[in-house]
Amino acid sequence: IDQGINIQRDFMGKIVDESSMPLSNVSITIGNKVASTDANGIFMISDAQVKERQAYVIAEKAGFITGLKTVVPTEGMSNVQIMLVAKNLTGSVSSGTNSEVSLTNGAKVKFDGAFKDEDGNAYSGNVDVYMYHLDPAHANVYDVMPGNLQAINSNNDEQLLETYGMLNVELKGESGQTLNIADGHVAEIHMPLDPAQSGIAPSTIPLWHFDEVNGYWVEDGEADLIGGVYIGDVSHFSWWNCDAQFPTVSFCLNVVDDTNTPISNVKVTLGRAGEVYPRQGFSNANGEICGLIPANETITLTAYDQCGAVVFSTIIGPFSTDTNYGDIVLSGTVTELISGNLVNCSNANVTDGYVNLNYGNQEALAEVTNGAFAMNIIKCASINTFSLEGVDYDALQSTTVLPFNLSTPNVG
Repeated sequence: IDQGINIQRDFMGKIVDESSMPLSNVSITIGNKVASTDANGIFMISDAQVKERQAYVIAEKAGFITGLKTVVPTEGMSNVQIMLVAKNLTGSVSSGTNSEVSLTNGAKVKFDGAFKDEDGNAYSGNVDVYMYHLDPAHANVYDVMPGNLQAINSNNDEQLLETYGMLNVELKGESGQTLNIADGHVAEIHMPLDPAQSGIAPSTIPLWHFDEVNGYWVEDGEADLIGGVYIGDVSHFSWWNCDAQFPTVSFCLNVVDDTNTPISNVKVTLGRAGEVYPRQGFSNANGEICGLIPANETITLTAYDQCGAVVFSTIIGPFSTDTNYGDIVLSGTVTELISGNLVNCSNANVTDGYVNLNYGNQEALAEVTNGAFAMNIIKCASINTFSLEGVDYDALQSTTVLPFNLSTPNVG
């Protein structure tokens, strides 16, 4: 896949667990830069070398499945949201015998007993199986799944996927060593179909594995829908995905108000006709959102305020090439500019920090530049209070959470 030329971009993100609680000390790698999340689960990375159409973010913490997220970087600070899933032992099997391991929802793997270690040598002994099934109905599916549904099919064409379920499997030997299926052998995977997709699910669907080096999905076989379950054979394990495929284009837009002022932290969903679970993104402090959408499809674009209410909806497309759509004007919305200055304990401007806003049912992050921060948000109909926490990322110092009222939006 042609991801474009090398560029340098800035990133800020939050890493949480399945309960949406922040995870500290998560190792973050983007291009040539490495960072660690703070007590709020936040990381900041500046001038990472990435591609024009892909920044690959790797989030690692012991006890969790590694987060493997790709984003289309924006001109300003790119936002990254990752939810790490705990790595739980599902069951154990023995080499040399047919066996199966299943989850309570019906996801299952059948083994023929042939395993190998990382050096390709045959393995004999007990095998611990760690499984996780990601249902498309998961409320945070886009924060959990690897990649961003960018893929390359068997014809070497770039595609955008529409998922019908993903399965992660890791195999460990008796000494904790990483194992996999032996060469020339396969395992049979079973992925239950989400009922909401039953009316549109194809009877046969391509299987895709996630390329952990390049950060995208690769077509690799197919699965058949039998009794509400997709069943297919796989030759190795990482992440596997049952997905329909579409040609893809990169798509960027800017969210602004009536005065052409950018609005931050606006949730925008983009879905083709008939798509059950549209893709989504959140505008950064400059109002920017970039991502991938299906090419040559009519798309419904919907924007929401901080409290989840729809404030804008329109039909766009189709698009046959990478597109910067320009401004989406949320006419008639009431916005509030929240700005101020963050200083350290010596009363000097913080040079590497952020402000965390909690308003409505969402959080928003704003970078602090030479002490100053600003974000323009949509005001919810009935909520006038919000809180801010200013953080010096380098010094690991915080203001603690401070309450404010929107009647005095400048919090200097």
